[in-house]
Amino acid sequence: DLPPLGVGQIIFYQADRSIAKLESEPDERLQKIAGEACRQCGRSTIPRVTVSGLRLRDLVESVFLPSQSLLFWEGETSVPFAHWHTNSKPAHLIFGPEGGLSPEEILAFQQKGIAMSSLGQRILRSELAVVVGTTLVEYALGTTAEA
Repeated sequence: DLPPLGVGQIIFYQADRSIAKLESEPDERLQKIAGEACRQCGRSTIPRVTVSGLRLRDLVESVFLPSQSLLFWEGETSVPFAHWHTNSKPAHLIFGPEGGLSPEEILAFQQKGIAMSSLGQRILRSELAVVVGTTLVEYALGTTAEA
């Protein structure tokens, strides 16, 4: 569902409360799904699908830049992305697992200075949260997002 929204990269990671265990090698099936979604919507650029060997807390330290990153979290009440400025750099959108993020993971994001946003009063399934959050940011910024 994300390729038609302009997503350039999808990174899967292992969070503290993740239920599914990820294999370290990217799943060929996931890349094939991304390619088929692009063909269906007429998009010529297929997003890169990556399965990270790093846990979420390690990714926070090595990948996400505070000025370009936004964590969607059910414990947040504000929607700061509406005030972001459009720039040439993609936004990095971070979504937690079905079980939610652990307090330690939230603390790591807070210490890194990464903005957090709500998706509303309802708790959404992870697949729907990614589509809703990406759509909202794409609309607000008019840019390409990475989830």
